[in-house]
Amino acid sequence: MSDYINFLVQHRFNSVRLPLSTHWILSNNVVEASQCGEYASMRHLDVLDDVLTRLQSAGIFALLDMHTA
Repeated sequence: MSDYINFLVQHRFNSVRLPLSTHWILSNNVVEASQCGEYASMRHLDVLDDVLTRLQSAGIFALLDMHTA
């Protein structure tokens, strides 16, 4: 995640859109080891919290995008 955020900062991005899934949020499952590298074995909402915290620290606005309810 740090590499992605550094890229955003270097290229002067000030916001990102994070698509969310209702199922993903409601189930709050553990991320599988084969998915998401550093976030393996964390719950989905913990991953979201970490990503949002890191973006905020970098001064990047995050728009949470949920198309369906």
